[in-house]
Amino acid sequence: IQKKLLYTKIVNTANDSGPKSILTEDGEKYLWFPDSSKKEIRDKIWELARHWFPHRLPKREDIDIWHKLSWKDCGKLDVNQLAAFVEGCETLEKLASNIQNQNVHEWLDGFYELLKLEEKDYDSIVNTRLIFPNQNGALCKRDHLWGDAGDIDLVFKDILKLLDKDIRDELVAADLSITFPEEKIRNRTFAVKAIAGEVIEKTTDRETASHYKDALGKLLMWFQKNPELANQLFPDLYRRKHLLYDEEIIAENMDKAEQLADLLKEYNAKNLTQLRELIEKGQGADIGILPITQQILVSMGITSIDEWREALKDQDLAAMFAHESTPNEDLFVYVHGLIEQA
Repeated sequence: IQKKLLYTKIVNTANDSGPKSILTEDGEKYLWFPDSSKKEIRDKIWELARHWFPHRLPKREDIDIWHKLSWKDCGKLDVNQLAAFVEGCETLEKLASNIQNQNVHEWLDGFYELLKLEEKDYDSIVNTRLIFPNQNGALCKRDHLWGDAGDIDLVFKDILKLLDKDIRDELVAADLSITFPEEKIRNRTFAVKAIAGEVIEKTTDRETASHYKDALGKLLMWFQKNPELANQLFPDLYRRKHLLYDEEIIAENMDKAEQLADLLKEYNAKNLTQLRELIEKGQGADIGILPITQQILVSMGITSIDEWREALKDQDLAAMFAHESTPNEDLFVYVHGLIEQA
């Protein structure tokens, strides 16, 4: 009789989708019955699970009845099984896509509180299951993670990632009420030491340093924006910040500086702000204005000066060409010949 009941639609589900069978036609567990010796825990399991798979749960008022009636072939949803479902998501993003009508961080906080209630399973679940998200969104074992003191600059985290020492991989995700002992907390001091150590190691060889120029450049930019704090946190590196420069970037910046100096001189501008104002006002040697070439005249189908003057009556078109540039007769003869050949 029990075997037949497993495939009979006899359980009213939490989402009111009608009676469902305990197993699928293939014999897989479909319905999950909250399971614990404590009613409080059974109720909390159901409350968490209803945000995930209400269509596979009994109604709230039937939790205790099915706890008494269910047998070994039925799906028993204890805290370990719920933890296995969480672990199976592998990422916080995947878990969040399953949780409905509740913030995933709030859901996880409730889940962690539930684990504490089931004392007999707590240690084994916490120490073996990958159910704690790091700051990259991957679910990890608790022992792998450290608490975040909250004073680590985001730029420092980015720099460490570029140095192949991704601190976010070992920091627990923010917005979770998970506590760590003081000796298991990472702070700004740790991040600064880690950055300094990695930079010194990787800049001893220029070839090696070339593979980390993005990290070194980001740190150098932070130094430039925060000179006093940089000198305070990274005194040795700040004094030797020439180690952070990339030779190719230096050469490129020198070339850009020379070009900028030439532009300022050419347009009689004292600084970049004045040069920008000249450009916006349309002053300064027709910046961005096209010269009149054979190719342009051919593409426009213009074969005489009269046609050219007529075309320039279009103000938008006229604005594209240098006013002092006027095509000569020889140019039109050449253009006329090209058009006839075409």
